[in-house]
Amino acid sequence: MPRPAIALHRHSRAGAHYAAAADAIARLSADGASPLHRAPPDGHMRGVDFYSGRDLLHAMAFAMLRFQQAHGSFPDLIMPVGTQQKLFWRKFLGHMKVPESGDKLKHTLLMPPSLRRVVAVPDVVWRSATARLPDNAAIEPGWYFLKANHGSRFNAQVRFPLSEAERTRLEGLAAGWLETGYGLRDGEWWYSTIPRRIFLERSLSGGGPIVTWEFVMVNGAFAGVNAVKRVDGVAHIVWMRPDFTLHDFQDPADLAVVDPPPLPDRDRLLEIVLALAQPFNFVRIDLHLVDDRIYLSEFTLSPANALAILPPVVDELRDRLWRVLE
Repeated sequence: MPRPAIALHRHSRAGAHYAAAADAIARLSADGASPLHRAPPDGHMRGVDFYSGRDLLHAMAFAMLRFQQAHGSFPDLIMPVGTQQKLFWRKFLGHMKVPESGDKLKHTLLMPPSLRRVVAVPDVVWRSATARLPDNAAIEPGWYFLKANHGSRFNAQVRFPLSEAERTRLEGLAAGWLETGYGLRDGEWWYSTIPRRIFLERSLSGGGPIVTWEFVMVNGAFAGVNAVKRVDGVAHIVWMRPDFTLHDFQDPADLAVVDPPPLPDRDRLLEIVLALAQPFNFVRIDLHLVDDRIYLSEFTLSPANALAILPPVVDELRDRLWRVLE
């Protein structure tokens, strides 16, 4: 697949992050057994394939700078330790199926065919390559999410019919999304292989907050699940072990807000999640459970872009399970 034209921001002064990136690239290049020298499978690409020449250095250096600011040290691409270092490794050396990976309109293409009648996706009522929204008469009154398919945090809850002021605001927002090459600067390159679209997705909750179940799967094993409810832009998280019991560090205030409903038929649900995770060595599978139906929200391949500070017990389990990186 040809790489789209990109323009990376290049720092005027090289710092320690540039030296760390240059050293990592040099060490990977010098090692004949390094994954740098192994071609990805058909239909897949890696960051080292996507970025060419000095663009690889610039993207990796900026990604390393952000990682160091979040975690206090640069990641090790030779022998990564910990979940977040392995996620960083994956951005540049892991295999990503393109252009489907990360595309919020192509989830079903990453889903095993046998599950496409078992796992639903929210109803997409409209999509477009431009930011001009549909007329009110074309959309049934009710609550929706306006989204872009090629990045994170490109979403806004909307209610049709729209006022003219709200339509103007949302079209400006959508235009900005379409102009953004999400993830280019710091290694989430796969979003830039996606043809950019704006779409309207019917709300599953009628405009109210909804619990998202975030199942983390590592090398085919279940590493735990979070129940997340976003209220007024704040994510409240309930952390659960693989046996669905609460972690000891759980914040009672978040537990009270999320108040996660009991999971129906956990064994069957976990069987479905394991099947969904088959194509990936690491994935977070985000589900909604509504009216006895399972809805796939998204496959998250690089949660928080490897910048989140995980609770130690959670990080230790994921790191231990993640034995095969590619």
